[in-house]
Amino acid sequence: MKLSHWTLAPLGLLALACVDLKPAPAPPIHWLDLNPPAEAMAPAEGSAGSTTRDSVSLGRVAASEAVTERLMRRTAAHEVRYDDYSRWAEDPAQVTRRALEEALYRQRSLARASTLRLQVELVQLEIAGGAESAAAVTLIALAEDSSGVLVDRRFEGRAVVSEPGAAGEAEAAAAALAAAVNGVVEAVIHN
Repeated sequence: MKLSHWTLAPLGLLALACVDLKPAPAPPIHWLDLNPPAEAMAPAEGSAGSTTRDSVSLGRVAASEAVTERLMRRTAAHEVRYDDYSRWAEDPAQVTRRALEEALYRQRSLARASTLRLQVELVQLEIAGGAESAAAVTLIALAEDSSGVLVDRRFEGRAVVSEPGAAGEAEAAAAALAAAVNGVVEAVIHN
């Protein structure tokens, strides 16, 4: 029995209809919270002293272009990888600003009008892989008043990822951010 192309065409279409050609669904996006807990912004024991400043005016807080809403993982010394499925729920620069405001408020030194002006840039926010994964945060702070520059340096925070997965990485990043922010506030207040 010889089959013509008119007979084979409907059979071919029927065979294609039986095959599921839909792509697999994309993995869900994990939205991560970077906000450090308020307790992490508490002033250190005995931080009040005679050299503390009365008030600080918080100026510009920005993030470098490398710090985005996507989670960044360091895979080698000069290699990073962005994770499209793990993202910060809020802009990291805004979270950094709020953490600085909280820490300065807890030190009772945040003021609208002050001679000391603080500007901060978030230049690193990443999860470093390897034998022991850790979150790393780097802030560059510039504090100046009418007498000149008082603080102009890098502040780093690091926290070990204690729980595997995106939630553990976000918790470590929040702790690293709190450590860096507290370092900035201590240096500015006690300068």
